[in-house]
Amino acid sequence: MTSGGTQAYQFGAFRLHPAERLLLRGQQPVSLTPKAFDLLVYLVEHEGRLVEKSTLIAALWPDTIVEEANVAFQISALRKALDDGAEGETLIQTVPTRGYRFVGVVKPWVIDAPAPRVRQRYRNLGLILLVAAVGASLLLVAVRFRAGSKATPRRQAHVSFN
Repeated sequence: MTSGGTQAYQFGAFRLHPAERLLLRGQQPVSLTPKAFDLLVYLVEHEGRLVEKSTLIAALWPDTIVEEANVAFQISALRKALDDGAEGETLIQTVPTRGYRFVGVVKPWVIDAPAPRVRQRYRNLGLILLVAAVGASLLLVAVRFRAGSKATPRRQAHVSFN
């Protein structure tokens, strides 16, 4: 890792950026639940090694009682998001009654920028929308102010009580 860079991982068509909680397929973000994301990071960081179900539960659900079925559910969600098993490529191997192993080839992916462009695009869009809303509000106030100053003054009736 270069100085100032952030460690991330690349496997197959995917890039995993743990610090940004971002999984990309090519340039497109892949939607994962927070637990599925944490599970993927844990498995990728332990690439090629058997990770026992009990170890996963302790790492991902500390101080919580969780059944093994929850781990299986999260693994299923991960496989679906990764298209695991499609075209004969398997990334997550199940070791019956024991646990799981990430068998995809993982390469380090060094990020020099603090955040991927995907997040920056959303930040810029938010800023543009904010500026547009403020501009529209100011325009509305100016139009109403001008309309109010052009209105014909009302004549006040003068009533005398003699």
